[in-house]
Amino acid sequence: MNSQYLLSTQVMDIGSLTNVLLGLSIVIFSGMQLEIKVSFISVVLFAAYILLGVFIMYGILFIMVSSVFWLSEASWSIGFFMSFNSFGDKPVSFYKGVIYRFLIYIFPIGIVANVPASVIMNQETNYMEVWMMIIAFILYLLSIFVWDRGLKLYEGGSI
Repeated sequence: MNSQYLLSTQVMDIGSLTNVLLGLSIVIFSGMQLEIKVSFISVVLFAAYILLGVFIMYGILFIMVSSVFWLSEASWSIGFFMSFNSFGDKPVSFYKGVIYRFLIYIFPIGIVANVPASVIMNQETNYMEVWMMIIAFILYLLSIFVWDRGLKLYEGGSI
């Protein structure tokens, strides 16, 4: 079995599914309140972009946590990830200049929630959907590379 897959799925927080259901309820309620016309295609695209967002978040976090192979500990990565995660709560158009580019291209947390929301609201995304697909694929491959490289360099956990 693939060791990265085994590690990634070793512990699953089933309780977090309530957050998914709550979030979906908020999206549906908000859409009804705003009287947004939703088509079958936009719902399918919304689900697909949410899944791509999960891959992006997974890739970023997994790569950061994998720094444990080169550093003595990686607890810093969770705090760093959570700090930047809060930037994804706001529309990416809220940010300007260097911060906007950083949240889209370097630490692409800005597109994770914004692209699915734009798709379901029938708003223009300026080709961010394409970038989301590309970055999800790149981060997936990079997480595999970092994990495999780390395993090759790993010499054991004894002191």
